[in-house]
Amino acid sequence: LRRASERGHARAQVHLAMALASGRGVPPDPVEAASWFRRAAEAGERLAQTRLGLLLEQGQGVAADPAEAARWFAKAAEAGDSLAQFGLALLLDAGRGVPRDRSGALHWYRRSAAQGRPEAQFNLADYHRQGIATPADPIEAYAWLWRAAAQGFEPARDNLRALARELGAEQRAEAERRARDWQPRPEQP
Repeated sequence: LRRASERGHARAQVHLAMALASGRGVPPDPVEAASWFRRAAEAGERLAQTRLGLLLEQGQGVAADPAEAARWFAKAAEAGDSLAQFGLALLLDAGRGVPRDRSGALHWYRRSAAQGRPEAQFNLADYHRQGIATPADPIEAYAWLWRAAAQGFEPARDNLRALARELGAEQRAEAERRARDWQPRPEQP
């Protein structure tokens, strides 16, 4: 794996970086992992771009740099990676490393949620519930919470119960119909 990585094979670099990051089969080395993720990310490996973004956001193996994290998340997000889409949405939502942009965050929450990421579904539900960068729509909020809760995302279950008390029976039925009829749509790179 190391030999292939040193020869410039980006996939091997990703696998080596993952092993170094987790300590799987080798002693953990977050600094070396970040270096291999960067090389693979620069070669266009979407998974490496996402993982490098996470390391930069959290300051693991590299100095924390939310602005650079946002740049790597954006590359992988455009290529369809749901975790990168969610990470970019969080940075835009909070204005960490980038100017705060709730409309941009909404866009990336939607794309990530559409692929089935429950954390994005939860945050998208909050946007719909509160009317952040989109008109308030409690039925749509309930439907997204229902989808996230159906995947076992515990915070969604709590919010779903609270929102259920605010909606009438017809509204809940409509939201549950929307949620059941929905299917995740993975993006192809």
